[in-house]
Parts: sequence; structure tokens; C-alpha cells
Amino acid sequence: MKRIKNAQVFVVIFFIFLTLFTFRSYIWKHQLPLPFNLLAVLYSPWKYQTWPGYPLGVQNKPLGFDNLKLFYPYRKFTTAEFKQGRIPLWNPYVFSGNVHAATYQSAVWYPLNILYFILPQADAWSVLILLQPILVGWFTYLFLRSLGQSKAAGFLGAVGFAFSGWMIALWEEALVLVHSVLWLPLALFASNLIWEGKHQKQGFLLLAIALSFSILAGFLQMSIYVFATVFFWNIYRYRAANTQNRTRATGAVVMGVIAGILASAIQWVGAFEAYLLSSRGVVNAKFLFDQFLSPVAHLITFIVPDFWGNPGSYNYFSSLVYIQERVVYIGIFIFIFAIFMYCIRTSRDINFWKIFTAATLSLGFALPTSWIWYAFHVPILSVAQPARIFVLSTFGVCILAGYGIDAMNREGSRRIFSRIILSIGIVIGFLWTYVICIWFLVHIKSFLSDWCLGQSTRLCGDIGNFYDQKWPYLTATVSLRNLLLPTVFLIIAWGSFH
Repeated sequence: MKRIKNAQVFVVIFFIFLTLFTFRSYIWKHQLPLPFNLLAVLYSPWKYQTWPGYPLGVQNKPLGFDNLKLFYPYRKFTTAEFKQGRIPLWNPYVFSGNVHAATYQSAVWYPLNILYFILPQADAWSVLILLQPILVGWFTYLFLRSLGQSKAAGFLGAVGFAFSGWMIALWEEALVLVHSVLWLPLALFASNLIWEGKHQKQGFLLLAIALSFSILAGFLQMSIYVFATVFFWNIYRYRAANTQNRTRATGAVVMGVIAGILASAIQWVGAFEAYLLSSRGVVNAKFLFDQFLSPVAHLITFIVPDFWGNPGSYNYFSSLVYIQERVVYIGIFIFIFAIFMYCIRTSRDINFWKIFTAATLSLGFALPTSWIWYAFHVPILSVAQPARIFVLSTFGVCILAGYGIDAMNREGSRRIFSRIILSIGIVIGFLWTYVICIWFLVHIKSFLSDWCLGQSTRLCGDIGNFYDQKWPYLTATVSLRNLLLPTVFLIIAWGSFH
């Protein structure tokens, strides 16, 4: 038991230091993880001003709008109302006045928001952002260890999920999103404690806390994902458990879920009424599925996350929107270990996570099955951005990667790893061929443009029309640079497994 506690302490300390390093600009320069510069670029009256030191305009990355427009002002209003002794039921500053406590994303009752009463708002906000990878990493490690994974495997899986592409993209994009889903691994860990039968009281308490905190954090879509995953995992545990333990464990799980729902009733009762009175439940949200289900070609970003460019650097040339919520990249090593688990025979526990990962991943892509929420008019999910389910597939990939670490010394594993890496190498080789061809086309255009200068032949006109129509595709030359790191990582992986 002492060794287990020491390992947990090490994991928590590691995630604290890694998080502080990641957000060192806040620690040393007090640069806030909030895009206030967007005010000076996009919003009146600031966008009409000339700012000293910025002759070409204020530098910015077009991400984090919701934090700036919604969540940060919500926290300001909530704290001010409570400090004046009033419950913030009504917000006069939204539209001509609007419900506030019953606005789900206001997260008025989220316990961690107590930091706003202790620290200045900017610092409380920043600390809540810093807490995201720390809590995600710690909770994921606890869950992976409860699955029987080794310390190294649990640690790798925890790092993979806490610093996955999805998490990094959403840390500063929408604070309530991550805080609503970070309680998932804790809820699953609590479920395992209950089914193991040794710490059922602790499991019951942790399950109630995790589920209630997820609801109170302020993003119902993520909470639905949390509850659904907990439900399916406990159904599996029920079927796998021996008959003697089923009744007591099932009762503890059910009571934990009920306790979590009741403990958060102060938030969801008012929000449920507001939802029934709003137009959100009856609006036709087909456009969300048309626009936000990702094309199958987006699978490339498992290997090369910035193949299509990056919206934060203004060189993104794909037709997809809100790319930050479609991120599937989790690192080449995590990806290889996860794929490895699909190539070998595994136990029922691992099979559950293989099915879970594949199913949740498919629901974010433009496949016929991905319309299930819209087709059956599932409340909330039928009017929500469907690609956000990638958080669950990311979680599943990291769990499988942990299992992969422990299984890597199995007989024949080296041959399987070699085939996986070779397959990835073929994909990267094809991408290199594609972008090099595009690079040549760009330079041919430059040469032909110089040659046609001053010419009025029909050939020059046809060439000009061709490039005018195809030019958006030629911006793929940014992928030449963005292929370098994935290629280096793959070479390192090849050397590591040989």
C-alpha cells in the first residue's frame, strides 16, 4: 500500500511540474491563458483603435472565442453577485436579460469555482486551466492501475490522455468542456473499487462526487458522455462479476449514480426547465451533422496532426470548421501501442475497450451510423456538435496503449510492431509524394507566370484559369514542413522497437 501511495505522489508531482512547464508563460511572465487580444482585433469599439507597437494590427490566434465571450464574463457576474449576497438567478447583461443560474454553462454551483473567491479572477481562471492536465493525469493513472496495468503502462496512458491533442486544443478553447469530462476516469476508478469489493464505501463516495462534479462543471454534452461510459462499463463489470458479488456491487453503483444526480440537482433542475422553454430542443440541427462530422480523410491527422495546416497559425486550408474540436492526435508512440492491441488476441476487458474506442471514433466521422443521435432525436446530442465524441475515442486509445506497454514482450510482438510501423511509413511516404508533387506545381506556376508575362496567347489564359481554380489545393505546400516531425518520430519509433 505504501508503494502504491508513493507512486501516486510521484505521478501527481510529475503532472504538476509538466503543467507548470507547459504554462510557464503564465508562471514567469503572467501572460494569461485567455485571448483578450481578440477584443482588440474583432470587437467594437477596440477593433477601430490603433494600438502602439502594433502597426500591422494586434497579433492573435483565432481560438478561444467562447471563453472570451461567455465563460469568463459568466464567472465575473457570478462572483460579483455572490459577494453582494445574491444568488445570480438573472443576468441583465445578456440580451435584454436572461436566466443565469439556470443557464447550464454558467456553472454557478461548480465546487472548484470557489477559487474565484480566493484569488483575483484572472488568476483563479488560470489556476482552473492548470488544474485540467493535473487532475486528468492523476485520475487516469488511478483508473489504469485499477485495471491491473503496470506502473509504467498506467503512467504512459495517463500522460497520453492528459496531454492528448484533444485536451491541449480544448484547455483554453472552452473551459467548461474539459472540466465536465475530466471526472470520467475518476468515476470509472470508483466503479472498479466497488466491483472489487474491498473499498465499496470509498467507491460509492468517489462515484457520487465525480458524477455530480461533471454535471456541475457546466457542459451537459460532456456529462452525457461521462454517464454513458460509466453505464456501459458497469454493465460489462456486472456481466463479468461472479454471482455472489453482483447484488451488493450493483446496489452500490446505482446508489452512487443516484447520489451524484441528486447532489447536482441544484444545477440541472433549473437548467432542465430552461431547456424545455427554449427553442434548442425543437430547432433543426441537421447543419451541425453536415458540417461537423469529419471526413474519413481526417484520419490522416492520427499520424500528421497539422497535415492540413493549423488554424492558430492562419495556414489551415481544409474546408473543415472548428478543427480544434476534431483533434484525434495522441502521439505516434501511443498510437502504435493502441494499434498493436488490435493485432493480437486479448482478454474480455481489453476487448471492451477495443470496441468502445472503435465505436466512439466512428461516431465522429461522416458515416451512416454517425447520424444516430439526429435520426432518433436524442435530447441534447441531436443538437450538439457530434465530433466532440473524439474525447472518448482518445480516452480509449490511451487505455489500449497502456495495455500495449504490458503486452509488448509477448512472442511475435516485434514482428507485429514492425508491420505497424511499416504501414504508417507507407502512409507518410504517400503524403510526402503528394506534397512534393504539389510543391513542383507551385514552382511550375511561378515559372509559367513569368513566361506568360506580357503574352496574350490562349495557352496562357488556360494556364491562368487552371491555377486560379486549383490554387486552394496548392496551399498544401505547408504540409512539407508539417511532415518533418512526424517522420522523425516514426524513425525514432522504428529504432525503439528494433
